[in-house]
Amino acid sequence: MKHARTRRGFVVAIVVIVVVLVQMLAIVALPSSASDMEVAALRVQTLRAFYAAESGVRAVVGELESTGLPQGSRTIIGLAEFEVLEAPAAPDEGEYLIQGRSGDALRRLRVTVGLP
Repeated sequence: MKHARTRRGFVVAIVVIVVVLVQMLAIVALPSSASDMEVAALRVQTLRAFYAAESGVRAVVGELESTGLPQGSRTIIGLAEFEVLEAPAAPDEGEYLIQGRSGDALRRLRVTVGLP
């Protein structure tokens, strides 16, 4: 009977140690998962910024037949926006620099246009 109590006490001690170790692992992993969420959020913002800049390119191309988009023009698209940072003097020939922004993320696209 004394031997059974010793075993039971040993098992309880092992269980307590395992529980403490699992808790320590969870505490160590918590900041890592928060960092992963921040990286994922930045990735989403970066993609939105890129697509916003690409939308700006499409807007410039669509407006080439008329006047083009002037330098400094800004358009908001949902959670993102694009801005024409540089525009040529003649809207149908030259380089445009278009910046997309979403949250903290920025993407810039340089586009050369030339119509015959």
